[in-house]
Amino acid sequence: MKHSTTNAKKDNSISTLCIAAAAWLMLWQLCCVRINKPLLLPSPMQVLKTLLTLTQTGLFWTTVAASLGKILLAFGLAVLLGCLCCSGNPCRAQFPASTNQHHSSYAGGFLHHSGLGLDPIHVATCIHQLSHGSAHDL
Repeated sequence: MKHSTTNAKKDNSISTLCIAAAAWLMLWQLCCVRINKPLLLPSPMQVLKTLLTLTQTGLFWTTVAASLGKILLAFGLAVLLGCLCCSGNPCRAQFPASTNQHHSSYAGGFLHHSGLGLDPIHVATCIHQLSHGSAHDL
């Protein structure tokens, strides 16, 4: 009988992640003890206590909501600007199919599945053009 290795790999990666996180926390704590200036480098426990205290205030959540709003607004404006820059140029013929989906295919696929009705190849090609200095072709 063959045993599945998928769960073993997943458990291994989770345990590796936990060990890495614990190592970084210990390093942080050791640096805090060594420096001994909480104003410069607070301990992980002090940061956690402060975070828990702040989450109980309305101002914290108002600030978090405002920050998320700014992030979403900036992302939306970037999508709009990208669509406007590429709207008049299908630009599919300017790059071979192999380069159309190089690094920018993830963004194109995300935008296609986001419900915006954008063609992922078109978006990926436009991102490719902008990131490789050929924006003058747009």
